[in-house]
Amino acid sequence: MPHRSRARFMWILGAAMLASAVLAACGGSGNKTAARPSVTRQPAATTATTGASNTTGTKDPCSYVSVADVQTATGKTVSGDAIRVNDFVCRYQTSGGVVNVGVATPVTKDRFQQGVQANAGGQTLAMIDGLGDQAFAIPFGVSVFKDATSITVTVSPSPTPTGGDAAIALARLILQRI
Repeated sequence: MPHRSRARFMWILGAAMLASAVLAACGGSGNKTAARPSVTRQPAATTATTGASNTTGTKDPCSYVSVADVQTATGKTVSGDAIRVNDFVCRYQTSGGVVNVGVATPVTKDRFQQGVQANAGGQTLAMIDGLGDQAFAIPFGVSVFKDATSITVTVSPSPTPTGGDAAIALARLILQRI
């Protein structure tokens, strides 16, 4: 597969896994009749703040990570504002890729584990010690559980299959800010 096609495939796979991990953690279903989520642009923040969504009471994923945070963690330039995909996912378009941040609450630890395992595709996922109450390396990133909150960060393309240090650094920032 040519490099460009492989990169596009990996980006699509990572985005799909992030969306399904967040939905699984929230108890979402694969109901095809459900309304499609809207996409809104958030103004670029110089610093991230915490906040609740006006529509669901869940935590706003764009409020935890600023454009500057993504640039620092990835070493890449972010083009434009953060894009709030829905109440659970925020996307940052970087030079040559994308960073997705998912934050969902409330989530039980059992539901978090079910969601992570369901998205593992039969693969054994590595646990990451010292990150939240429980954390797993997932394709292109990391999925973390802390105090009834599920956090998923994906970085694509990634220097490593798990999103490397950038995904972990962004997850640590979110953990500090929740």
